[in-house]
Amino acid sequence: MKQVLIIDDDSLIREYLTKSGYNLFGDSEIFSTSTMQDALTIARTMELKVILLDLILPDTRGLEGLDKLRSLCPDACIIVISGSAPPENQILEMKAKADGFLSKSGHHLTELANAIRKIENGYPIFETPREPVRVITHSYSGLSPVENQVLQMFLNGLSIRDVIKETGKSESYIKSIRRNIREKLGDQIFSSPR
Repeated sequence: MKQVLIIDDDSLIREYLTKSGYNLFGDSEIFSTSTMQDALTIARTMELKVILLDLILPDTRGLEGLDKLRSLCPDACIIVISGSAPPENQILEMKAKADGFLSKSGHHLTELANAIRKIENGYPIFETPREPVRVITHSYSGLSPVENQVLQMFLNGLSIRDVIKETGKSESYIKSIRRNIREKLGDQIFSSPR
């Protein structure tokens, strides 16, 4: 049974990828964490075959974590995932150290699973992150003005970090607003095609 590590500080993404593990990775044992420090501890004790690595974590930024994981797991298939578009020079650097780069936004489970399988089978994929799609502003009844504002930012393609920067609010505040929106409108509001 192959061992897979998911490293992402967004608990919803981690939970989604872990629950979707069989569809994404086949018969596997899945570990997940939100920090690079914990990821390195896991990497030292397991024989990881696949690693999904968020580009920006609370305790590391950019490619620093990728370098550390690659040195600990030289044979693992490392796929960088990110909700934000890295600069061109980072994508070039990733190509030398990672097996692929996938954007978190805009993927349905089957597309993500297919991309992961292709990368695992030696076909590197380095997506060019999509420009955010602008949608017509729409006010959803039942949402407060703040919830509508945050929802529009997510629908416009902003990542949670971008929304935090844009609003100046804390991460826990934005995550609680997102949770309220999901409770009122259902989970599909964030997965509908753009």
